[in-house]
Amino acid sequence: MKFFPSGSFLFFAAISRLLVLPGGKAEGPAWGSSFGSDEPLCWTSSIATSSDAEIEEWESAIFDNVRQLSPPELQKECFESSGFSVQPLNLDAESSILTTKEYTFRIELQAIPKLINENIILNSTFSRGYVRLLLCDALERGFCNPLNDLRQPLINAVDTSDTDRYKYTQGDSLTALMDKQGSVVFSRWVQWDFKTNKTEPNIEDPYTLTVDITMELPKGTRRAPYFFLGHAVLTFDIENQEEGLRIDFADAVPDNIVQVRDPPKIDKVSDGMIIAVSVLIGIFGSIALFLLCFIIIYRKHAVMKLSQAPFLIGFTFFNLVSIAFSFTNLPVQDIFCKIHDPIIFVSLTAIGTIMVARTWRVYSTLSAALAFGQNDKRSEGFIGNVSEGLVMILDFLANFPFCWNVTNQTSTSTRNPLRVKVSERQPVMLAFMLTLPQIVLQTICVVQDSHSLFVELNDDLTYGRELCEMSKMSIDLAAVGISAVPCLIALWLVWIAKDLPSILNEKDQVFSTSGSCMVVAIIAFTLMLALNEPTTPVNLVVFLKCLMSIGIPMIMLFYITWPKVKRVLSGEKVIASSLFSSRPQSFGDATDSTNTGNGADLAESENGHSSNRPSFVTSVKLKQDDPLPLSFERSSLEVYKLLGHLSQRCGEGRALNSVEWKSLQVEIARLKMEVDRIEWDDDV
Repeated sequence: MKFFPSGSFLFFAAISRLLVLPGGKAEGPAWGSSFGSDEPLCWTSSIATSSDAEIEEWESAIFDNVRQLSPPELQKECFESSGFSVQPLNLDAESSILTTKEYTFRIELQAIPKLINENIILNSTFSRGYVRLLLCDALERGFCNPLNDLRQPLINAVDTSDTDRYKYTQGDSLTALMDKQGSVVFSRWVQWDFKTNKTEPNIEDPYTLTVDITMELPKGTRRAPYFFLGHAVLTFDIENQEEGLRIDFADAVPDNIVQVRDPPKIDKVSDGMIIAVSVLIGIFGSIALFLLCFIIIYRKHAVMKLSQAPFLIGFTFFNLVSIAFSFTNLPVQDIFCKIHDPIIFVSLTAIGTIMVARTWRVYSTLSAALAFGQNDKRSEGFIGNVSEGLVMILDFLANFPFCWNVTNQTSTSTRNPLRVKVSERQPVMLAFMLTLPQIVLQTICVVQDSHSLFVELNDDLTYGRELCEMSKMSIDLAAVGISAVPCLIALWLVWIAKDLPSILNEKDQVFSTSGSCMVVAIIAFTLMLALNEPTTPVNLVVFLKCLMSIGIPMIMLFYITWPKVKRVLSGEKVIASSLFSSRPQSFGDATDSTNTGNGADLAESENGHSSNRPSFVTSVKLKQDDPLPLSFERSSLEVYKLLGHLSQRCGEGRALNSVEWKSLQVEIARLKMEVDRIEWDDDV
């Protein structure tokens, strides 16, 4: 998460840099310096020596400044070849510290004992060093003096009678101490080895101390800019002297100033919302699963055949995927953030492309029949040109040369074909090609973007919400746009194919589906953009996302899939043909139909009468929204075609001959017979 420093924080950070003085010109009182420095500061002082029996008392005296024999003297510069630094390991870029959160700082000290004092006595390859972290309120105290007497009453003070009070294990968190005023905050002392990598002690060898200290500021630490530094102490025995030598080192963190803040209140998705989403997924997912299984079981039914069962199965499957994976809308794990966009957007796009592929297949199959009586004249005007261009593009994608070299095949009959053959591979390729841009976009996003949980904070850093890291706005808009394009293409296709036979015409369903889905998507997406503020509850964001990933698929299933399932369940009689069989048939060919179950009637007479003469069959009772018999539609198209031919001859000023009149009489008589055998059920 990112935090942004306040104006006062930046002001004091700048002032702290203006106040630092080079180490060679540092001046100050006997007990320390009133200013900072751009180099580590060093002090020396004399302390009382003690026997081993008094070691604990002696160590305690170091920190309480009771056994000091001389006041610390600030050195103009630290000792040659010595160095001291404090480096934050997990401090954010704005140098903010939140209370109750752990932060780790690495303290590094190096020195050559002989360059400090030639008479230092070393009895082993290591000595004891003591380090701590110190913060001073920059508004009240300014620069931190590490040698100030801190024996005033403390909050959460360390028990000085504990003999292990200096021992420390790296990784353990120390709770910071503070004075009653809260202007000084510091960690307890940590004992660490100041050692060399040599096998024998030698004051000419370099000695180092490196330790990572983890500290947590207690809740209630005042919010303010603090001067932050590390403090280290070394003690040595001096040859032929009763007094010992104490050396203090101090250095600030790289930015000198840190901003202490209370942790913001973070809004997370509630348990109630998690349960609600799980229940919705269970209910609507079960409905989608039922529809999918039903279609698979009854895929050979006449209704399912005319609805192109394989594509209806794929359509329902991707709706089920979108519903089932709606749990990825919950910002609870990084993996949910990574897989949400690829699965949801690809599924929604595939749903739309399958609608396009199904409609395109029907339109391409019957495009010749739809053109009867139009004298092969193409639609004129802008809409006609757009429609023609759209169909050409879809034809190209369906016959993409790098996959299948498939072209539309026509009948070899001398008569004009009623339909053209469209293989099942072509609509599959069309659906894939229309989905491919979304697949490519989501693959790029998965590779380039992190998509993990993050905390979005408000301007004053007091409130935030935990969400999945979002892609760039342009990428999100592109993903939504790619998902919407198939729906728009499907709308256009069903409009130009509005003259299809009723059993194949899904104009009303597609218009209702696309309209409802667009309304839901626009409302949800607009609200998410309008409420894209850190103060917006996470539960509301999750609800809007679920509205899209569950609501849109359920609308699709309700308008497209459910009517087919309902017709099969109702046991209605369906007049079906082998429209999508692999053998192309012309208008004049006999078309057999098979009883595919649940009361499907034959489209032809059971005696196999040819379509070139009237078929004497029993009457057909139709109810509202039932498809017309195939023989009736075929007779209507024959009359339509013949009238177009006669109209053209009359328009050219040519008289009709007896054969043409006879043909007209026969076709009209056949159509009348078809009309007479249809009975209307008024009970509906």
